[in-house]
Amino acid sequence: MHWIVIGEIFGLFILPLILIYLRIVPFVLRLPIFSFVVAIIGAIVFVQKWSLEQLGLATPLNWANIAPYLLFTLLGVGLILFVAFSKHRKAPKCWWKHPRVFYFPLLSISQEFIFRVFLIELLFSVSSSPIFVVLISAAVFAAAHLIFAVKTYEMIMIFSWGLALGFLYVLIPSFILVAAVHIIFNFFIVVYGNAFTKQVYHRKLKIA
Repeated sequence: MHWIVIGEIFGLFILPLILIYLRIVPFVLRLPIFSFVVAIIGAIVFVQKWSLEQLGLATPLNWANIAPYLLFTLLGVGLILFVAFSKHRKAPKCWWKHPRVFYFPLLSISQEFIFRVFLIELLFSVSSSPIFVVLISAAVFAAAHLIFAVKTYEMIMIFSWGLALGFLYVLIPSFILVAAVHIIFNFFIVVYGNAFTKQVYHRKLKIA
């Protein structure tokens, strides 16, 4: 059983990243590959008939459950704005007309589905340690961003973000709430980041 889970994690999460990172698979195909992985995971969930509890859809949306997510969201948005303003970044004019604003919510929901809901449930099938599960899920989440031109401090923030969201989800397993946080974070990152420029995002392979 453990080897099957390890094989699923490697095949669905690690192998596609390695292929793109090494340019064996072109960077431009990252979205089709990501969509394929999401579809495969959706099929696994459907065939295995996951319960609402497993899908993080059984947690009531009361104030006691919403408050921790809300607090984390406010702190996270504050940090994003602090970094943006310290780097003198401003929201571009007519940002609401850019298609990326509407594209990222779907991407955020998909990422939470595979990295928090699916991966964490999968990891709990091989380990009962919440710390181990959250650490591995956060590491895989951060590794997924290595194909982009991210800096060291950005990777630290992404890993920390994965840790925080992972612990929140383990404590209060709500797919709706964790996806909402991701959407809000990505909104501010997109608007105050470089997503509206023609900058090349993929990692440039250095050849000695």
